[in-house]
Amino acid sequence: MSVPTAPHRAYGGDTTRQEVPMSAQPEEAPAPPAPAAAQVLAQLRADRRADTWVPAFERDWAKALVI
Repeated sequence: MSVPTAPHRAYGGDTTRQEVPMSAQPEEAPAPPAPAAAQVLAQLRADRRADTWVPAFERDWAKALVI
């Protein structure tokens, strides 16, 4: 009786699946860094609604730094 050269499917030797080469790149690219607070604040101050947005931003930023 001869011994088969390829493993049998019943023993986990499925030869129909192709190997996928590993990539050095991550699957999902990381998000770009958020703009610095000073840049955001400058953009808010330049807006016509700055009187509403700037105090809210400063309040929320102060809360974020405490937490």
